[in-house]
Amino acid sequence: MRRRLRESGLPCARTIRTTRRHCDPETERQGNRETRRRHIVIARISMSVEKLHWPQRWIRSFHSQMRRESPIFTTEHFTVESCSTCYIPGYFILKPRDAVDSLSRMNSAALASLGPTLALITRTIEEVVAARRVYCALFSEETPAIHFHLFPRTEWLTARYFATHPQETEISGPLLMDWARHTFNKPIAGMDRDGIREKIRDRISAGVAKR
Repeated sequence: MRRRLRESGLPCARTIRTTRRHCDPETERQGNRETRRRHIVIARISMSVEKLHWPQRWIRSFHSQMRRESPIFTTEHFTVESCSTCYIPGYFILKPRDAVDSLSRMNSAALASLGPTLALITRTIEEVVAARRVYCALFSEETPAIHFHLFPRTEWLTARYFATHPQETEISGPLLMDWARHTFNKPIAGMDRDGIREKIRDRISAGVAKR
């Protein structure tokens, strides 16, 4: 570790202790605040350098835990989570619990429940966000394991799309969805995405309980 710090040009903890031991006596007696502050800053930088050399597997695990949200709905075969790369309220991803790279490899029990599960989530999204249309799309290009995008096209989103594309007279679902995913990749001002997420979760739970 000390070798890496020397290469980085930063003093290690041993160097800091030595520096403190040989400070000017007058400075020590007066309790020079500036000197102490510098020591603290150097120590913090040294700790930061240590963190840069943590094993990558620890970092990946930490980041995945920070980004993970609890599913809004889980069945024996599927989980439904908010899309983590686009902040359109009511946009969810349905994933099989047993990862496969093709529908043809999904087991028969999961296939049998796929349609009813998609219908349940779609109906709930329509009710909560008043979607004109809920797109259900399977691409699995960036991630090989299949997953379904449940994307709501609301009146607000449609108006924004046409305002941005005045030359367009008709809606192309794939183009609109691609535009929205790139445009709204950060929290949207005035949109209570988390609140809508919880409403959809509660509505699904209530609907399942009535069965």
